[in-house]
Formats: sequence, structure tokens, C-alpha cells
Amino acid sequence: VLLEALPRTAHGKLDRAALPEPPVNLAIPGRKRQAARDPLELQLIRLWETLLGKHPISIQDNFFDLGGHSLLAVQLFDRIAKLTGKNLPLAVLFQSPTIEQLAAILRQENWTPSWKSIVPAQPGGTNPPLFLVPPGATTVLNFANLVRHLPAEQPIYGLQYVGMGEHEQPHEEVEEMAAYYVEQIVKFQPEGPYLIGGICFGAHVAFEIARQLESQGKSVALLVILDAGPPANGPTWHYPRRFTLDHFRTIVETCREEGLKSWLNRRLRYRVVRARKFLFREQQFFADILALHHKAYTTYQARPYNGPTLLIQSEEFSRIHYYYKRWATLATGVFEHAVIANSTHRSVLLHGADIQLTAQRLMKSVNQVIEQTR
Repeated sequence: VLLEALPRTAHGKLDRAALPEPPVNLAIPGRKRQAARDPLELQLIRLWETLLGKHPISIQDNFFDLGGHSLLAVQLFDRIAKLTGKNLPLAVLFQSPTIEQLAAILRQENWTPSWKSIVPAQPGGTNPPLFLVPPGATTVLNFANLVRHLPAEQPIYGLQYVGMGEHEQPHEEVEEMAAYYVEQIVKFQPEGPYLIGGICFGAHVAFEIARQLESQGKSVALLVILDAGPPANGPTWHYPRRFTLDHFRTIVETCREEGLKSWLNRRLRYRVVRARKFLFREQQFFADILALHHKAYTTYQARPYNGPTLLIQSEEFSRIHYYYKRWATLATGVFEHAVIANSTHRSVLLHGADIQLTAQRLMKSVNQVIEQTR
């Protein structure tokens, strides 16, 4: 493991007085701190304190408990690669979310992940596993907070996009992505019932996974669509003028509630991403995948799926009425629809009380279908 030079005393141990000033103390009162035991753990503590803005950080603190999320993980792992020469997959934070665990992996010279595309997010439990597909051009870390609100008896596995790692050729079509994941899922779990879910673009991939499993005679107990816009294409589908009006009304309502400046800032950030001009150099590797997934979305020819479906929407997305109508048209089996009151697209999936409500509503349907299949 290669480390940047640390200040030393005349006798060589470590010169802690010469280290830079730590960030502002935002430590949780009463928390017992486990200090670094070697230079590697000290370096990781310094990285975490800088990125997360918290001090002091213990080697046993959880990255997500401290406010970590997928974009911060990108920056963290980029800096770890510079310090150690090791490029770890971001999904390793699911299994090793503490400095102590991460350092143990970095010390292993020939460490490789034990997964390929199916990433264990919460592998324990007695229920049939729930396979989740993250938003487009992201990693499985995007639903880390959702997983933390799901009960321990529910196994969760993330389906990582091919092409997010080095030397991988990404899939270019939703149907191709789904076919690959179906193969991986059936190898992992030869028999149903299957529980499949997805977020945003990942919901389209999840929909196609469920449809392909169904076409192969496999039992899909539940498809969960988490706050996603519907596919753009498919049989007899077009965007009537009234749907464009729905978009306009949603924009007006959002401006009224959030303020015009806030809305414009959000749209500007979106356009910056679409233009592939990222705020952080560490995010550059997402650019090609983002463009590819956008193209896959616009060309996906969605066909009907006849299995049980649960659509969970934020109140923000529920205002765009054709989202619900389009999904209800495609999902021709038992169709449940739940709206999380007073919520936004971000709040139902990323933070706060809303994500807990999302997890509770998801598990209500999961438990129901599990009981029905027993």
C-alpha cells in the first residue's frame, strides 16, 4: 500500500502536532472514538473528515451514518486510489462501510470483489431476495439509505450496471441489460418467486427483467417501481398535448412552492450534467454511461407485463398524471399505487422520514406477496 508522506518526529512514530488542523467538530455527543491504529487508518480518517465535514471520526463509524452518499463515495474512492494505487469498486462500501473494514481490504494485495453484477447490500434474512436496480449512470450505493430502513429479514441485492468499472463494455439497450441480469438472477436464485425493483431509469430495466422472467415461465411475485417516469416508447404510445400541459403545470407548482431561483438552480444543474460538464473531475467517468442510458431510455420499446406491480410515487411525481396512467397501462396484472404524502422525488429515496415511509410501504406489499406464495 502506497501512502503519501506523513510528518515524522526526529525518532520516526508519527508527528501528530505537524498534521493539518482538523475540520470543525461535529461529532455526535457521547460517542466513543476508536482512534487510528496505523498510518493507513489515519489517512482514511483524514479523508473522511475532509469529505464529510465531521470530526473526530472513529475507525468504526459507518460512512452512511455520517452523511455519506454515492457522490461523496466517488470522490473518496478517487482519493484512495491516488493514495494507495488501488481502484476499489464503489459497491464495496455496502460490505465495508467503516474505516476499519475498508483498511482491512486495502491491506490485502490481491483482493477482488466476490460479486460481478449482483452486489450483496443486505444478504441476511429468510425472505426471498429483493433485487434492486439503481438509477441510470449510478451505482448500487444510490439506494444505500433505503436499504438501511428495510428489516433485517429481507435480503437485498443490487444489480450493478455493466460498464461502471474499468475495462467493461457497457450494454446499450434496456432489453440487453435486462437479459444479462435475468441470466445472473436465475443463476443466483434458480427458482422463484422473484422480487424485482428499480429506481428512475433502473425501474425500466427492472420492468423489462420482470417481463423477461415472466416470458420464460418464471414466477415474479412483485415488481416495484420506485418514483420513475414511464418508458417513452411502446405500442400505441405517444405524448398527447395534455401531457405536455401536465409538465407545465408541475413546473408552475414547483416554482410556487420552492421559489423560482431554487427551481432554476436545479434545472441548471441538470443541464450541466446533460452537457457532460461535471462539477467534480471524479465524476467524469459517468459521462459516457449517462449518455448511453439516456439513449437506451428513449429507444426502449416497452411491452406489457402481467405480473403484480407496485408503483410508489412521491407527491411531486404524482402530479404528472400520465406517469401513473402510462405505468398502469403497461402493468396489466394486479396494480397497486401508493403516493407518499408531502414528499419530493429526492426525499422518498434519499433522506428523512419520507424514505422510511417508502420502505414501510414497500415491505407491506412484499410481505403480502410472500404470504400468498407460501
